[in-house]
Amino acid sequence: MVGVSTRIAGRVVGGMVRDVTGAIDVVGLDAEDGDIVAVGGSLDAVTAASFLAENVQILVRPSGRAPVSIPHVALEARAELLAGFRAWFTAEGFLEVETQALVESPGTDVHLDA
Repeated sequence: MVGVSTRIAGRVVGGMVRDVTGAIDVVGLDAEDGDIVAVGGSLDAVTAASFLAENVQILVRPSGRAPVSIPHVALEARAELLAGFRAWFTAEGFLEVETQALVESPGTDVHLDA
């Protein structure tokens, strides 16, 4: 919604934040291509085509660049989100299980990607 503070998250590509639903231009984005970010802000009230960043958290940075620690707030938000998913599935009658790996240690065949 225009002018309402919210958070978006996705991978930075060409100055835009992209996720599975699409991409949006983020004004004030201080991150590099390839970074995965969480951005707090709001939609531009004039164009509604760009997102005005109030704060940017870099959650993941591709290897080969300086690592970024995940802020405690982001970890709490992730835990809350996962708890919400689990609560919904539990309320709907689903049972959470952990499946075994097919192979604990893949072979060393040079023709297979492991």
